[in-house]
Amino acid sequence: MGKFAAFCRVAADYSPFADFLTIYINEAHPVEGWTFKNNIAIGRHRTIDDRIAAARLLVDQRPPFPVVVDSMADEGNYAYGVLYERLYVIIDGTVVFQGGRGPRYYFIDEVEQWLKNYTNKHSIEIHK
Repeated sequence: MGKFAAFCRVAADYSPFADFLTIYINEAHPVEGWTFKNNIAIGRHRTIDDRIAAARLLVDQRPPFPVVVDSMADEGNYAYGVLYERLYVIIDGTVVFQGGRGPRYYFIDEVEQWLKNYTNKHSIEIHK
């Protein structure tokens, strides 16, 4: 949840200029598989209701953006090559920034720097 909190901060900072969205995909570490010590106990999603219930844990954090869930066919996951977390910037339907695959190559500061550079280049003033 620490990375989610950092993403929420970036979203709050840049929300006057950009729309943010989290798509909750399949659970990376369900209790039936490989898990971390002190990890939140989430079971493998067998139904869309399971996935929605797991996504509510993010919604409960009150992010400054919508949280939606991927279909059980994992269409969003496959379309964006997420597995298990990834950051994108999309402008007018075109991917202009694609972050690395998480958790190892998932760096919120990279997308934050991209947003900063873009807003500076286009003389967009962000009030933090």
